Amino acid sequence: MADGLYKEDTRILTSPAARTGTHTYRCAAGPVLERTISLCGSVIDSGGVEEIDAAFRGGMGDYVHQQGPAPQQIERESIGYIVASVGEAMPPVAFSSLMASREFLKTDAAKAFVRAYARARWWVNQTPAEEVADREAEFFPQTDRDALIKTIARYQDLGCWDGDLMITRERYEQALNVFLHSSKISRRYPYESVVVHPPGEL
Repeated sequence: MADGLYKEDTRILTSPAARTGTHTYRCAAGPVLERTISLCGSVIDSGGVEEIDAAFRGGMGDYVHQQGPAPQQIERESIGYIVASVGEAMPPVAFSSLMASREFLKTDAAKAFVRAYARARWWVNQTPAEEVADREAEFFPQTDRDALIKTIARYQDLGCWDGDLMITRERYEQALNVFLHSSKISRRYPYESVVVHPPGEL
C-alpha cells in the first residue's frame, strides 16, 4: 500500500579490537549484505535484534549489521564505530512498507490511517531532529538522546521518509531483486497484483 522507508539506513560497525575471520551478522533488513558477507567470512546467526546487539557487545564477531539507533548508540559508548552504510550503497527500495487487506483499504478507517500516516511522515521530515528525538525518546529507553538525534538526522539526510506514499514500480522491482538474490522468494510477483493506491490517494 504505502512505502514506509524508501532507503533503509543500516550500518555496519566494527569493534576497536576486531579479530580477523569471524563476522557477526544477522539482520532481516539486509539479505543482500548477508549473502555478500557469507562469501568472504563466517556468518554467526545471533538471533533477533536484541540478541545481535548483546552478542556484539559481548565480543562476538568483528562486524555487526544493525539499523539505527543501535549503531549510533554503540558508537556513542565507544564499543565500536561505524565503517559503512547500506543506505548509501543501495538504490531506493520499497523495503519497510505497509500492508493491509483489500477489504480494509475500502474502509473509512483505512483512509483515516493514511491521512495520519502522511501527516506524520511530513512532520518527521520537516521537524528538527532534536524535536523528533524528544517525541520518540520513550520508544527508545536504552538510547542516549544524542545518539537518537544523530540517527534521526541521518535518516532525514538520506531521504528515508521522502517521496509519495505510493510504492513506485521501480522501488517494488528493486525489492524483488533483493529478495530473489537472497532466495527469500522464488519468483517475481507482478506489481499490479501486490501494490495498490493508498486510500484517498487515487
